[in-house]
Amino acid sequence: MLSVVLIDASAFAISWSLGLGVLGAPSLLLAGRLHSRTLEEMVVLLLVWLLVLGSTGRYHPRGPFPAHAMVRKALGACFRLVALLALAAALWPGHLSFRPAIAAVAVGAVAIGYVLEGAARRSGWAAASSRRRRLLLVGGDPASQQLAEHLDRHPECGLTVARSLTGEADDVLAALAEQPYDVVGVVEPGALGPHGLRRLRWDLQRLGIEMIVVPDVADIAGPGLRALPLGGIPAVQVTRPPQAGLARAVKEIGDRLMAAAALLVTSPILLAALLAVKATSRGPALFRQTRIGLGGKPFTMYKLRTMVVEAEKLLVDLVQSNESDGVLFKIHRDPRVTSVGRWLRRLSLDELPQLFNVLAGQMSLVGPRPPLPGEVARYPEDLHRRFLVKPGITGLWQVSGRATLSWDESMRLDLDYVDNWSLTFDALILAKTFGAVVSGRGAY
Repeated sequence: MLSVVLIDASAFAISWSLGLGVLGAPSLLLAGRLHSRTLEEMVVLLLVWLLVLGSTGRYHPRGPFPAHAMVRKALGACFRLVALLALAAALWPGHLSFRPAIAAVAVGAVAIGYVLEGAARRSGWAAASSRRRRLLLVGGDPASQQLAEHLDRHPECGLTVARSLTGEADDVLAALAEQPYDVVGVVEPGALGPHGLRRLRWDLQRLGIEMIVVPDVADIAGPGLRALPLGGIPAVQVTRPPQAGLARAVKEIGDRLMAAAALLVTSPILLAALLAVKATSRGPALFRQTRIGLGGKPFTMYKLRTMVVEAEKLLVDLVQSNESDGVLFKIHRDPRVTSVGRWLRRLSLDELPQLFNVLAGQMSLVGPRPPLPGEVARYPEDLHRRFLVKPGITGLWQVSGRATLSWDESMRLDLDYVDNWSLTFDALILAKTFGAVVSGRGAY
């Protein structure tokens, strides 16, 4: 876990350095240093920060947490760090002088660490320095295949499927005798018989091998699941995420505030892009299109025009070249896209006018992709569940490959978002959007 420690240390150092200029506060920890932050102070706080993060299990040799769990535990570590330093300052007032601004540094370290770790894993650096544990999967298709594909897409889980088998506890023990495995994953517990799971657990404990049991709720995660003991029997309660209430109100207010701030910051870029579109091709610089939003109601969505003005008419001649496996239309090198439009799409600048849709309450910063009426007309009934939430400028599809995704993968991601929505989920997607825009993966 050396790579993860280095990432966390670098993130804290960066956040600390940014705090020097932004916070403008006196010493955050050491008493008697009222007008400077010394290297000594940063080293002390860095060591405390790493110890607090370590107490969450982040540096356990089993591997780092998945991203959402890492952020949740790291934010909890922020709270513990602040509480610990406040207590220490109260006990030793002559040596320590605590200031709440350290909380901003800690939260900044979490955000920066999340970005750095994502970049390190995409480059393969962090993955190369941490061994992925060998997993023996017990269960038949399609459950085993789905889990194997999921783990392959999420190397941060630290598991690689070395073998899959279908059988009873004796078959598992025979497989373990042939070659070593670090973890046994059971995806169909019922197939082991009424007492097979308990027996397998005892045998694995004796061998010192970890066991994980994956319930048949693979498409439900996060706030959609809760542990619910039933008189001593472990059970999983499948809940519905809040479609209203305080969390939704926070999202609505936050969307508008962040959209207004984003428009203020990006207004020079938006103006330059509008002028570039207008100067290089005939027609309006702003493109208006009817999309389907919350509750299945149509609205007018705004984008920078990236195609020639007669693009809709030319579509008829290009239908046979469609590269999509679903109701969407995709061509890697669409001849209707202008030279400037290609750059705008590559940098996702064509999406900036949708901030006005967010201000109008028609869209959210994060949500499912807003579909065309013609696409919705071909939806199966299950996909109409997407309209329980507002469409978004970015979403799971944006940070997972965009146009490189298959139709089924795109729809699955949209439904995953609807079923497992939370404010933390939105924050993670927004953080990952930056990396997706910079890489340009799937943008064409």
